[in-house]
Amino acid sequence: MVLENSSNQYRVVRLLRKGEGFQSYLCRKGEKDWIALWFDTSLTQRLFPYFLTLREEQTFEELEDVFSWKEGLVVILACTSMDQMLKDVWQDEDLSWKEKLQLAENVLTALCVREVPVGIAGDLLEQGNIGMCVDGVPGCFYDLKNPAAAAKWTMEDCIGFWRQGMERLFEKELRQGQAQELLDFCERQQRHPPKSFLEFYQRFLPVKQSLEERLRRKGLEVGSRSVQLWKRIKKKVALLRKILMVLVLLGVVLVLFTTIFQSGKTGAPAFQNIGTVTLKS
Repeated sequence: MVLENSSNQYRVVRLLRKGEGFQSYLCRKGEKDWIALWFDTSLTQRLFPYFLTLREEQTFEELEDVFSWKEGLVVILACTSMDQMLKDVWQDEDLSWKEKLQLAENVLTALCVREVPVGIAGDLLEQGNIGMCVDGVPGCFYDLKNPAAAAKWTMEDCIGFWRQGMERLFEKELRQGQAQELLDFCERQQRHPPKSFLEFYQRFLPVKQSLEERLRRKGLEVGSRSVQLWKRIKKKVALLRKILMVLVLLGVVLVLFTTIFQSGKTGAPAFQNIGTVTLKS
């Protein structure tokens, strides 16, 4: 299948998602991959003005094309190869405090660098489709799950989604009472929403720095992945060593048992008596 208008053709590689009133596809034009959202007639009338305005403003550079196709609407978005997304590491206990805080910053950085509109950012934050690209630059994966809501999301919604993502990311630390400052920050932002993601990012940086400093002072920072991996290896080696010692002891007991009660191939006892016992009345 080919999605096309008068100037571009996008060859469909595979279906990514099928939702109510829309489908998303991985497409290819030339040597480059794209994500295509196709909306049927039930959503076209509602979403066409929103995406067309974004296209005409030309501030969201990862929106490549908007056009009508088969009585519906096609929206072409950049397809980025991701290395780490928020949804991939939720509740990942192998991440250190420092790595989690850096990921939280990367999420906001991606929204700023990519100049993602609030409507699309709401979907990205809700689904966790945002993080680090394979080239080491913060980015987004635009396989939207609820694009029909793009025209209604607000900055307050985005802050709420970001908070939910942070609660899942720092679940263990929150249970231990170590990340309350982060939740307090979220509550302040919801009461007084920033006007842009850049402002949100600028407000977050002092909080991140404060948390890092407090963790350093209290020695709460967990080691890096490599350190934790080494700790797990040492635990496994210690366990294997204990198992080996038990097997050696069992082997010794078996040898002694065989030596005492068996004599060669005959099966006769190896000893008729052991030592001399003298009884005195």
